[in-house]
Amino acid sequence: MYFVVVGGNKLAQFLIKILLEEDHKVVVIEKDEAAAKKIAEELDVVVIIDNPTNPKTLLDADVGSADYLVVLTDSDDTNLVTALLAKEHGAKKVAVKLSKIYYNDENISKLGIDLILHPEAMMASYTAELLTKPTLIDLAFFTKGDAEILEYFADESNVAGKEIKNIKLPDNATIFALYDPKGKLIIPKPNTIIKKGYRVMVLAETESIKTLKKVIG
Repeated sequence: MYFVVVGGNKLAQFLIKILLEEDHKVVVIEKDEAAAKKIAEELDVVVIIDNPTNPKTLLDADVGSADYLVVLTDSDDTNLVTALLAKEHGAKKVAVKLSKIYYNDENISKLGIDLILHPEAMMASYTAELLTKPTLIDLAFFTKGDAEILEYFADESNVAGKEIKNIKLPDNATIFALYDPKGKLIIPKPNTIIKKGYRVMVLAETESIKTLKKVIG
């Protein structure tokens, strides 16, 4: 998949790293020159140094070919304007970080935005799961509340010692992050073993919670 990521904050950097590790193509737009150069050096990714609300910038990033434009700056106004311009230039889907809570589904749908990302519920690995797995995007967790994030301690569950690929989770549920006993984030892969002492973060459709609890314990 081809992603255009707008913004160079920590969330954006973690998301870019995850997408690159999963062999997705990523182009970054960041208007701050120092931040842009840092991202280009550390992540070995193409970075366009310019204002994302400039239509030429979006054309330079070829947003018309992007599977997703992901707008993660710290300004709601910048994010909304960038999203609208990207849709005009043919971006297939647009995900936008919005900090204010009064945006509603009806208004957002009129703007053509596909996915709203609220900071209080976001982490990079979770966001990557939502962007790259259509079944999870369909949950519309961030705008409709149809899904939940659950946290388990491996020691108190049925999954300790198992590889993630061997855990039979219900449909529309995924283990999107692990934390080791020292609090270090682990981005899980199918062959990752959930060890004792780990905290397990799961995203699941609300109606699947009962089944999930039986599986996890």
